[in-house]
Amino acid sequence: MNASAIEEFKEKVLASSELQSKFSEAGSVEEFVEITVRVGAENGYSFSTEEVRLLLDSQQDDSQLSEQDLTAVAGGMFSYGNSIFCGYCGSRSGTYVMKTA
Repeated sequence: MNASAIEEFKEKVLASSELQSKFSEAGSVEEFVEITVRVGAENGYSFSTEEVRLLLDSQQDDSQLSEQDLTAVAGGMFSYGNSIFCGYCGSRSGTYVMKTA
């Protein structure tokens, strides 16, 4: 399996909002896998849908994401301590809302 190439691509995506935006159309795991292979190829990476699926399966555990985690991953709001940050731009934008009791 080409896990190192997939991990390298993952780091590249995490560092690029432009690449991240290409994944917003994924409505299922299967679509996510297909987008990963396509966008990976567009950026010089070569891995198959089966390799991506195997890596995703190997990284899954029994835990479930909370609604808050899902919202943050989808670019919504998430809390950090006493603050709420935008999941899309984070604190880099300088915008955040303080929680009130």
